[in-house]
Amino acid sequence: MKTSIKALIITITFAFTALFTNTVSAQNWLSLGSKTVTKKADFDTVTVRQRGAFSKLQLAVKNSGIKVQRMVVHFKNGQRHEVKIHAFIARDSKSRLIDLPGKARAIEKITFWYDAKGVGRKGAIMTVLGKR
Repeated sequence: MKTSIKALIITITFAFTALFTNTVSAQNWLSLGSKTVTKKADFDTVTVRQRGAFSKLQLAVKNSGIKVQRMVVHFKNGQRHEVKIHAFIARDSKSRLIDLPGKARAIEKITFWYDAKGVGRKGAIMTVLGKR
């Protein structure tokens, strides 16, 4: 009896630890900006309004899938970093994690090039998420 109670307590402890860890991890991601992607354009620029430095990015897409070709991250210190993505991001999903090189830096804007041919009538909403 004592062994099964100890096992239950250990299991509950691990479950709460995993739940807390995922919650804290999700809170570190901030929305840097969004754009509605339509068939009328093949590139867009998101002006980042969040202050502070970021080390990772991720793209979240809603309403319709979109094929993202590449993006250029423009840092506030004048440097630029091009990321080749060449991936289809399905509706209501996210891209792979994008590690930015070097130390975390403040971002001024991000320009994206994409293939909008498959975007539905309502367009796709693409949101850039950043992690410090």
